Amino acid sequence: AVVSTQSAQYGRGGGFLFGYDTGVMSGALVELGDEKKDWDLTDWKKELIVSSAIWACAVGAAISGVLNNFFGRKVTMMAGGSVLTVASFIMAVAPNWGILTLGRALDGIAIGFVSMTGPLYIAEQVPSDWRGPLTVCNQLMITIGILCGSIIAGLFEPVTDGWRWMLGLSCIPSTIMTIMFIIMPKSARWLYFKGQKEEAKRVLIMIRGTSDVTQELDEIALDYERMNENEAIGGRGFQRIVNMMKNKAVRRALILGMNLQLFQQLSGINSVMYYAGTILQMAGAGSNKAIWLASIVSVVNVLFTFIGTIGFYDRLEYSPIPLPGNRSL
Repeated sequence: AVVSTQSAQYGRGGGFLFGYDTGVMSGALVELGDEKKDWDLTDWKKELIVSSAIWACAVGAAISGVLNNFFGRKVTMMAGGSVLTVASFIMAVAPNWGILTLGRALDGIAIGFVSMTGPLYIAEQVPSDWRGPLTVCNQLMITIGILCGSIIAGLFEPVTDGWRWMLGLSCIPSTIMTIMFIIMPKSARWLYFKGQKEEAKRVLIMIRGTSDVTQELDEIALDYERMNENEAIGGRGFQRIVNMMKNKAVRRALILGMNLQLFQQLSGINSVMYYAGTILQMAGAGSNKAIWLASIVSVVNVLFTFIGTIGFYDRLEYSPIPLPGNRSL
């Protein structure tokens, strides 16, 4: 049970890194505009610096599916942490905006790895009755990471070339996460699906703290059989998706889930997170004041995420929880 909890903690490290990358960029953009006049940072260059990580994150998330299948969750998380450490160093020493954009792109790929793999690793390692609460806590860690990024940006704003520290400091949590994953076990479910049944049993015994894991192994075996049956009936890859969409219940759930994410992004929250400092500066606030005022958004974000994930989770059915947020939008 202790190892299960540790697995969840380190798995949520990916959420924190995702959040930090988002939160710190608002302050870094303000600093770059003030200090790097010789870079001639036009609006489109700033937009490219920001969006390069977002586009790369989508690529990293897509690639992570292949990596997770072939190499497992543990290796993918370590790869993401390692790439993020390298990307942090590149951003911290970038001599021009092009190299900074390259560092941001690598950073995005790494964030794609860890943001997709972290919740999966948590869900597969913790007991079923902990799975929901610990998995949704990953979202809380994202908002905490955003807040920490905002605070770091405010603290380093008075420092010359403070943006280098803002972007480079993410190497600390990414390195810690990578090192900690060295001692973390691989996913028992992934091991079983790869035919390593005895190793899967050994991992389950270790992370559960008991030798009585027969029932959980049987559940994994049943899931494995169902997966093979579904692949035999529905095919693989794109054909399997097409066949899934023919099921009315699956189609409705998928469309609903996709639309929730779509409208959340169309609300403009990401633009607010990335450009809040710049917007406030354009409104007349000084650089330091603009960065600290922007952090208020991060505080509110953490507060209401905590209420949604901890306060209401398991007290309400899932469907009522998004309604207040949708109405406020």
